[in-house]
Amino acid sequence: MVVWRVVLVVATLMSSATCTLDTCFPDTGSTSSEFNFSGVDIFGLGLFRELNALMTSSQSAGDANLLVSPYSVWSALSLALMGAEGRSRRQLEDALGLPTTRRGAYRTKNALDFLMRALGSGTNGGPELRRVDRAYFDPTVQLRPCVTDLLNDVQILDIISDPIGSADKINNDVSMVTGGQIKDLLSSDVLKDSLFVLLNAIYFKGSWQTKFDPKNTQKQ
Repeated sequence: MVVWRVVLVVATLMSSATCTLDTCFPDTGSTSSEFNFSGVDIFGLGLFRELNALMTSSQSAGDANLLVSPYSVWSALSLALMGAEGRSRRQLEDALGLPTTRRGAYRTKNALDFLMRALGSGTNGGPELRRVDRAYFDPTVQLRPCVTDLLNDVQILDIISDPIGSADKINNDVSMVTGGQIKDLLSSDVLKDSLFVLLNAIYFKGSWQTKFDPKNTQKQ
């Protein structure tokens, strides 16, 4: 029942931006009023299978551990889908399980973002989940004005002319969302000759349902 209430609120918020969406994403085809998030699960399971195969086949992996957030990868690539065309767009749509209209993909991603913020608010002792998606573009990349107006996750940075300042801005965004846990994600050297940076950062804090016995654990 709670989920339905949240979805209805999202639908109301999205409908208020319909004119802007229609102008920015003039896709043909109908957009469903319902949200289907099954693509996230399918993408996540597929990603785990691929990574497991790579870890298993690697001789150097040994007993190595791998920590990955499929939702983070899905969310960042969903943002990239907003600007993809041709073969890249078709591949992203197939992999992410999103509607084949940008308007529908935009609504689905934002509805899921809304749900994740609501369910991960940390209120009443519940889990806390914070995340950020960003697409940073150098000013030399020509973007339609409606893209930067509509997508808050798209930002313009002087990556080429000011890589140090750009790195500081990106690292600050990551530090803010992770509560200072990740402060220096990248250096200015990484941004050399870059026109575009696609970023996702995620922070989770919660209690184990089945907790470790302190007597059986030790610092390593």
